[in-house]
Amino acid sequence: KEYSEVLGETLCALAKENKDITVVSAAMKEALGLTDFFQNYPERAFDVGICEENASVLCAAMGAGGLKPYYAIYSTFLQRAFDEIIHDVCAQDLPVTFCIDRAGISGADGETHQGVFDLSYLSLIPNITIVAPKDTEELKKTLEWSVGYPHPLAIRYPRAGKVIFESDDTPLQAGKWEYLHKISGAKASIIAAGERSLIIAMKVQKNLEKQGFSCDVINARFVKPLDIDLLNTLKSTHIVTIEDNVYLGGLGAMIGGEILKQNKDVTLKTFAYRDEFIPQGSIASLQSEYGVDCKEIENYLLQVLQ
Repeated sequence: KEYSEVLGETLCALAKENKDITVVSAAMKEALGLTDFFQNYPERAFDVGICEENASVLCAAMGAGGLKPYYAIYSTFLQRAFDEIIHDVCAQDLPVTFCIDRAGISGADGETHQGVFDLSYLSLIPNITIVAPKDTEELKKTLEWSVGYPHPLAIRYPRAGKVIFESDDTPLQAGKWEYLHKISGAKASIIAAGERSLIIAMKVQKNLEKQGFSCDVINARFVKPLDIDLLNTLKSTHIVTIEDNVYLGGLGAMIGGEILKQNKDVTLKTFAYRDEFIPQGSIASLQSEYGVDCKEIENYLLQVLQ
């Protein structure tokens, strides 16, 4: 399933139980999976046209008035509403949920649609919580959890869902991560955010295991706040982070800042996109070109674990 399909289905189900839920789109309702919501709940669905800033202000007004707005939008288009996210939503600590589709490399959509900046430009804003679900099931779980969350929330995800990971089924809690693979005495830990990054992480873990090396894999589903408690208890001497985002201001950079604060004796290697605009290309070829792929990460870990 595509993430947009799961978004639409879940919001329709939630709106049936909660009369305060509204949905806002900026001329993108079909592409974002919202067609059924607009048909089923026309009085609670709003398409503002190509006015991403207005959509954010509208959501802020709804949140201030006691409603629970969900603003679905592509990552690249949300950049246009940066000021409104800061002043209208986050400065007032309003319960607006941003559902950010096409996050990460967008592939054939082209250079202007690469959604590789949202973790960075959102994480610097106070009051906002950022979630990168590991799969479409966790997107559904996050949306269900979000209904009772009273603060600004951003949920970012790619277009197509490729896998469903095994889950420990613990309830979501802001700022808490989960282990997808854990083994006693592992010298390396891979911390990854979002489905694409976790697919890479799990492949690397399996390949290393075949060669006699062990590593943990952690689903950093909350990019903000970070799971400081988990970071404090990590025993690994090598930490690798993987994200579908630029390096500057992203997950790895934030984790690096925390590790410096803790003064831990570990090496940290971040796999993210370089400080440049990413051209059009397939997802796999661009991941390879920018070194955010299995081969690059596996080679690095084999080198430091020998």
